[in-house]
Amino acid sequence: AFNKDGMWAVADWSNHCVYLFDDRDELVRTIGSYGSSDGQFNHPRGVSFDSHNHLYVSDCYNDRIQKFDIHGNYLLKFGSEGSSDGQLKHPYGVVVGNDKVFIADSENKRISVFQTNGQFCFSFGSGR
Repeated sequence: AFNKDGMWAVADWSNHCVYLFDDRDELVRTIGSYGSSDGQFNHPRGVSFDSHNHLYVSDCYNDRIQKFDIHGNYLLKFGSEGSSDGQLKHPYGVVVGNDKVFIADSENKRISVFQTNGQFCFSFGSGR
């Protein structure tokens, strides 16, 4: 995923972290480590930036999305394990657009949509 300033991020599934690179493709920082605390990951999968350069990471086996600032500081998380509204089960992809966060909620077989503040909006797909 690329932000508006040319920085880019990629999730490292096996090492439980996200790498952030500058516009010259140089590693700026590594975000996260293995675990379930805030700022930690259990197999991060997808990454996306919003228009304010906040980074969203699908934390697959922790069944949540985590949001960070451009410096890698943890801001918030949303989602929890389950199949009810606002819950996720192994989220894969995440895309941010129009102040909404669209999540490929793989095990629930649906797309779940949240506001950038973590408030659940709606979901759609075959899981509903």
